[in-house]
Amino acid sequence: MAGAWLEQSLRLYTEINRAGWVAGAATYLGLTLVRCGDLARARSLLEDSVLIAEASRDEDGVAQALEGLASLAAAQDRSQRAVRLCAIAADVRPRLGIPVPAWDRQWLDAVLASAGAAWSDLLSDGSCLALPMGDVVRYALERDGEPARREHRA
Repeated sequence: MAGAWLEQSLRLYTEINRAGWVAGAATYLGLTLVRCGDLARARSLLEDSVLIAEASRDEDGVAQALEGLASLAAAQDRSQRAVRLCAIAADVRPRLGIPVPAWDRQWLDAVLASAGAAWSDLLSDGSCLALPMGDVVRYALERDGEPARREHRA
């Protein structure tokens, strides 16, 4: 049911050309598909979300999509990547002054726990990564350590 609603939302937001909403719907549909086991489609939607958010200069949207990709990595038993993606997102949000919403925090706690980590493990030394957004996006789109095969087509 949620998947159908998100599919319809994604379609409608695309029709009315609301990039931020498209990115958000793609992120949450991707998360739904991760939970349903459709990892290939989830990856495609989450990567699209990263690219759309980057193109519209929505760094919070990029952080949300990174967290979605962390969930995907955890589902693929890629714990180190899941933790790194969460750490990068956790670094982006404070720069924007935007905390992780409580709902997102719940499922992210589960993602980190499945990767053998916790929020307190992310940048626990008080440091920050301060990666440029281009580097953040490139890392998000890497596959098995290989450079991104997809680029934004603006």
